[in-house]
Amino acid sequence: MAEFLIYNKTHWMDAMSQAEVDAKITVNPKWQTKYEARLQKGDIIEVREDGYWSVKRKGFAAPTFALVCVPGVSVEDAKHYMEPQETIVNAGTKNEVRSLLKRRRYQVDLQQISLSAENSATVSRLADARIRDKSG
Repeated sequence: MAEFLIYNKTHWMDAMSQAEVDAKITVNPKWQTKYEARLQKGDIIEVREDGYWSVKRKGFAAPTFALVCVPGVSVEDAKHYMEPQETIVNAGTKNEVRSLLKRRRYQVDLQQISLSAENSATVSRLADARIRDKSG
């Protein structure tokens, strides 16, 4: 079974109005990259083996994080869900350049999952975890 650690908090940047965001970008154009790459509620932070968080509770701090356990899925099969969303220019060459678009490419719709009082849930299959690819 794989255990998914999910970011379960609204990022402080999400509370900003578009005017506030635009003002920050005007002062510092690089701020746009930081804003776009922020963690968002539902982002898959890490995938670990069965029992890593549910039993040991190592590094698991509810309510900042939620835990979604998926039986029958290995960590090897699920670790690609921790990938960032990037653009790659000149892929496969010595001039390859990667630019971070989002800190995490995959997100879980936590509103579609019934979390326990401990902010955890076990789903019967991976499709029930409601994972979506933010890259479209």
